[in-house]
Amino acid sequence: MRIIAHRGASGVRIENTLPAFREAIRQGATALEMDIRRAGSGELVVFHDDDLSRLAGRGESVEDLPLRELRKVKLMDSALPGQEGRIPTLEEVVNDEVVADALSDALVLCLEIKAEGMEYDLVDFIRERDLVDSVIIYSFKIEHLVKVRFSEPRIRTNLLFGGNRDYNLKLALEHGVTMINPEGYDADEEFVARALDAGLEVTVGRTNDWNELVRLVGLPIWGIHSDFPDRALRAIKYVEALWTKGGPG
Repeated sequence: MRIIAHRGASGVRIENTLPAFREAIRQGATALEMDIRRAGSGELVVFHDDDLSRLAGRGESVEDLPLRELRKVKLMDSALPGQEGRIPTLEEVVNDEVVADALSDALVLCLEIKAEGMEYDLVDFIRERDLVDSVIIYSFKIEHLVKVRFSEPRIRTNLLFGGNRDYNLKLALEHGVTMINPEGYDADEEFVARALDAGLEVTVGRTNDWNELVRLVGLPIWGIHSDFPDRALRAIKYVEALWTKGGPG
């Protein structure tokens, strides 16, 4: 089972920054989830929100500013006092020494499309760097994933959703998506079994609660997203130990 670091190790480092990704790998993550936008000057950058207000106290969006201005933006998180971060380009992430070493050792990059009109450029980026087998493209919008599959069918795609799980399962199957990502409240044994029987792989959205991590580890899913990769790793080892001793019952 993959431990997917949600925006990196975002429970202890500022989300979507190089320190968050490096820390996630150090903690044992085998996949890194990150959010992709486009700078005003066209570069692919890693940032989640529609604007800079939450992490930088500014009203502009990433798309409003050229890269030279984005490099000046200082990111801060009230939950992580004393830390500062900056917005990396996707190029900087894949070229980072720690990330690159992990990619050579089967790390997977889970790239969520957060803005319109970037699908083909993102696919070109992936192909040019020979990352087709190391990437999964995420989106809440099926249209993004359809464009990715049209451009490069070898890239795995993952439909994100919360609620209305039957509709989203049907949507994924109709459009050839290879994975689905329900939230934990939708990821019960019955639904996961239906998805697997239909030929889909399943990941589960951000989970930090210990009891929920333990429950999910018991399901035949591809991976779990967490802000705390080391916690997810401990849950996996805990469940493995239980089964080694003859099962939780």
